[in-house]
Amino acid sequence: MMDTLEKPGAEVAGTHLGAPLEMDWSPTPEPDFSFGPLPSLLECEALAQGFPSREGLASLRAAGVSDRIIGDLHITGANARFFSRRRWDYDPSGIPVLLVMVHDRYGEVVDVIAWPIGRPEKWARLTAKANILGEAALHLAHTDPLPAYRTPLGWLAGGAIGVCILDATYVWRKLRSGPPLSGEDLEHAKEIQVALAPPEPPKVYVRQPVKGRKAA
Repeated sequence: MMDTLEKPGAEVAGTHLGAPLEMDWSPTPEPDFSFGPLPSLLECEALAQGFPSREGLASLRAAGVSDRIIGDLHITGANARFFSRRRWDYDPSGIPVLLVMVHDRYGEVVDVIAWPIGRPEKWARLTAKANILGEAALHLAHTDPLPAYRTPLGWLAGGAIGVCILDATYVWRKLRSGPPLSGEDLEHAKEIQVALAPPEPPKVYVRQPVKGRKAA
């Protein structure tokens, strides 16, 4: 006679120690859509590059970027190749760069900014879809002018508070009804004022009927 081994609490094919298994038919809870947006391909690709090198970290700290900002904004390092019109792309044989992701007002990553270590003024965009860094700040209440920075590195050094204009071609539409801005100095303030001036509308004339023209 074959001995059987009973395992207390075992559940097999709808039975529990020979007795029918009681199923829980309680209603399915309503879906929760309060979570943030799913990571985009841009974000995953940037995060996959890893922590900045020692040289990159040293340049960030020398510029006044705190370790908290480095960690909170997930600043990473990579090798990149630069192109005209402030564009760049990943290139394993390229030069070492630092990366910071650009979020829109809803928190979604829409672009990634890169600059060569030690050359923050040479920053460039990956997708060229972002025209401002720190867009969420435009939709907050402000009692003082919002600080603007020349470079993404300057924006990071300022605590990631304020904005850095990446492309003035269309960003003036976002800033038209936003808070006033303050430049890093007088020259920068003038540069912002000129860059954000709305484009002049084209001249419009009224056509005059041509004398002597006969209707067909």
